[in-house]
Amino acid sequence: MADDGGSLVSLADEVSALLNGVAGWLLVWLGLTGVAVVAARAAGGTLFSLPPALVVLALSVVAVVAGVAVNPRFERSYARSRFGRVPAVERRTVRPSEAVDEPCVVCGETVDRGLCRRYREEFVVAGLALTATDGEENYYCLDCAATELGIDTDPVDESTADRETDGERLAESE
Repeated sequence: MADDGGSLVSLADEVSALLNGVAGWLLVWLGLTGVAVVAARAAGGTLFSLPPALVVLALSVVAVVAGVAVNPRFERSYARSRFGRVPAVERRTVRPSEAVDEPCVVCGETVDRGLCRRYREEFVVAGLALTATDGEENYYCLDCAATELGIDTDPVDESTADRETDGERLAESE
């Protein structure tokens, strides 16, 4: 039952990201179309009056900004001065429900829980990633991932931990 809830939440997240992407691109298209229409009318000399053109231009800019804001494609941003190919590394947690077929790249053990790193290259224009190559994924078992990230996985001796806590409480009360 818990797996069904998790898969429904994951499905809802994917649908939400898809719909945000569609809405974002539609808003960007609408905004750019408004800018193009005002520019074409101004260039052709058929701009009837300035106030309606300025309103259309302002609404177009708002639509483009809103489209970029809701589109998940634009979440990963770099410095605005960044152009060209940029290497990217993404990390995510591997859960037991995923059934990963790849072994750990460090020790060769089966990965049922741990870390997945995805290496890829993105093409960036003005800090926005426009395209990305399909990169490779490396899987790390839980122990190797903890070592790689510098996390201590030694079991805690509870009797020592309790004594230290009690000692700290006594020192604080004095």
